[in-house]
Amino acid sequence: MDKKSQQSIESALDDIKAKLESMDTKMDSILGSTPTTALNAYDDLPWKSFKNGEGAWISSDQKDAEQLVNRLKNAKGNTIFSGGYRFSLSQDGRFVRRHPMKNVKGDANE
Repeated sequence: MDKKSQQSIESALDDIKAKLESMDTKMDSILGSTPTTALNAYDDLPWKSFKNGEGAWISSDQKDAEQLVNRLKNAKGNTIFSGGYRFSLSQDGRFVRRHPMKNVKGDANE
């Protein structure tokens, strides 16, 4: 498989992961339950908003972020989806970024 095809497949899989996580978050909301993902514990980290207001960041050596950083380091593309967010590790590994997942066309919340 050539590199372009592989990148296309990886991109499609990332989109599927985001849609599944969005569905899971919506089900939790509908059922009135609290999501049980480990990443919900990271809401308490001292996230700093980006200047454009779209997402937040913390230092990767932030206390209590070790588990998140390890998950990101072991994830393909240093990115994971959970709790309505896309978490990623900066290219140099110094920062963790958190962006809310946007609704997709045809989404029930639009």
